[in-house]
Amino acid sequence: IGKASDLPLYRLYGGLRRTAVNYFYYLATGNPEDVAQQAASGLVQGYTTFYVKVGINIDRELEMIAALRETIGPAKSIRIDANGAWTVAEATRYLTLFDRHNIDFAEQPVKQDPVRNMAELRRRVSVPLAANEGLWRSTDVWEVIRARAADILCFSPYWVGTLARFHHLSHAAALEGLQVCRHTHGELGLMAAACQHLCLTLPNLVDGNQQTAS
Repeated sequence: IGKASDLPLYRLYGGLRRTAVNYFYYLATGNPEDVAQQAASGLVQGYTTFYVKVGINIDRELEMIAALRETIGPAKSIRIDANGAWTVAEATRYLTLFDRHNIDFAEQPVKQDPVRNMAELRRRVSVPLAANEGLWRSTDVWEVIRARAADILCFSPYWVGTLARFHHLSHAAALEGLQVCRHTHGELGLMAAACQHLCLTLPNLVDGNQQTAS
């Protein structure tokens, strides 16, 4: 339709809500020195949001996050992703420890099923929570929105089926006061560009969206 009408996707999806999209810098887990070196490279490239996996060894990960914060300074954002590794009780304790380093948000600290896991954790902790696993279908996304089980929805058109459905659900989240972080699957070329266009139209997009192919 865009080709036929000679219109960019952001026009077809309601027009610009922003003129740029901010993306994250993905850090490989490692010792504090490794993470600090990676973060320094990201700073040189102009990144402001740094993302790292956790959920295996809390003591080592706290050291890693401390080194990351020392490297990037107080103004840049740190995101952690546990991929559902913790129980609600563990996540309550661990997120308090991580938040000494001012965590921007924690992605999927607990398992996605039942959705009450995230809803309960959200009531227990002050760290904003992002749902990721468990947003496989449109009905899943809608259930998380209805349950207010997360502050941020980290999902993509791939999971919910179409660009239009991703756009609709993102706007539904906006009506509930929730934000969206666009998830990546390592897409290249046309799909990366299409997702960029959709992000330009969203009123509730976070800084530090996902795109692993620089």
